[in-house]
Amino acid sequence: MPIVFLFKHFQATSDYENNPQKMKQQTFTRRIKPLLEAKGYVYSKKNLAPLTYWNSSDEKLLEKYDINYKYRVKVDITKYQPLFEKPQDNQNETD
Repeated sequence: MPIVFLFKHFQATSDYENNPQKMKQQTFTRRIKPLLEAKGYVYSKKNLAPLTYWNSSDEKLLEKYDINYKYRVKVDITKYQPLFEKPQDNQNETD
């Protein structure tokens, strides 16, 4: 999950719930990192790109909550960017 998407989704839902936040993306990342890592996600700052693992239909979630059209984002699936990945169970297996 690209951080830029998670952050824009956070901003959009905060506004939607009439609770706008002044939090910057760096602070958001620092706060969400331990929460997602506890659920098995791994943070990568610039070593990965979403590629085929990104589902562009997730961007429609922003349309649902971004009623003021302020937080729309198009994720570039080929760009190396900060993101969280959930490793497959068989990724670490060796033969």
